[in-house]
Amino acid sequence: MPKFTNDQAERRGNRGVLLAYAVVLTAGTACLSVIPVLTGSYSFYFYLLMWIALAAGINIMAGFTGYVAFGYVAFFGLGSYSTAILTGKLGLPLVLALFGALAVGLTASLMFSRILSLRGIYFSMVTLAIAVICRALISIAPTDFAGGAHGLSLVSSINPRLAYYAMLGIALATVAIAFWIRLSRFGNHLAAMRDDLEAAQVAGLNVKRLRLYAWMISAGVASLVGGVEAWYSSVIDPESAFNLLTSTKAIIFAAFGGFGTAIGPVVGAVLMFSVDNYIWERYPSLNNLALGVVIVALMVFFPKGIVGTIAMRWQRVRKWLI
Repeated sequence: MPKFTNDQAERRGNRGVLLAYAVVLTAGTACLSVIPVLTGSYSFYFYLLMWIALAAGINIMAGFTGYVAFGYVAFFGLGSYSTAILTGKLGLPLVLALFGALAVGLTASLMFSRILSLRGIYFSMVTLAIAVICRALISIAPTDFAGGAHGLSLVSSINPRLAYYAMLGIALATVAIAFWIRLSRFGNHLAAMRDDLEAAQVAGLNVKRLRLYAWMISAGVASLVGGVEAWYSSVIDPESAFNLLTSTKAIIFAAFGGFGTAIGPVVGAVLMFSVDNYIWERYPSLNNLALGVVIVALMVFFPKGIVGTIAMRWQRVRKWLI
């Protein structure tokens, strides 16, 4: 009988876990591909996928590097407006407009990359200020270009079904990227930087470059999600595109599932969005109150999120909670 070293056994174990996740994600994707067609309803599932993508996207920065961007919605809003302007004003096909939104998001992340030298609450607050500034600039931009306070319309390009499947593709790709980061050398370097920045620098890691890559990936996800959401809703304005609650919910959903894990944000987004949608439909006046209660409960009972807490308390299932 062949014998395996510890490293070989670990790799075999990781392959088994990844195979199990691949089966689950494939089954979930198949269900999400069929359910809206059978039910004729896209809204709930579209926004579920949107929050999965946003939670997984912000986790790439906040969970893997420890940099929590309160102004994450800035990239979402820029992606929304880029898509609307490129399609509605310049007449580009939606596919090219979405690539344009991605390019705008990546360019903006490079423009704002100087703030990555900040740490902790200073970084978080500056990203929040950036989101507020972006919203103000869009609001005062020429009405013929950005629609002013009334926003822009994409009614002529509306196609809920195609927009839904575009969001499904983005959500699946973002989760796949999160798994790759979690298990790759790149992810190990990000974790080392997050846990002890000085030690990572002494070890020779290029922390600036690592942080920039994570920042750009996270920003690219948000800009694409914003572009597809603009396509789906067909009407955007500064209030909806740069709503700070978007950042807040993405952070809460990811934290609820477990920052720094690949599957945690998915679990958090599914559970929290389902609960949030239930409360909003039946008790709309209590929505924000419930959100506040959940934040408190999260900090008290699940300080590392659901996945992180389970992995910490039950050793036997830790290897399954990537």
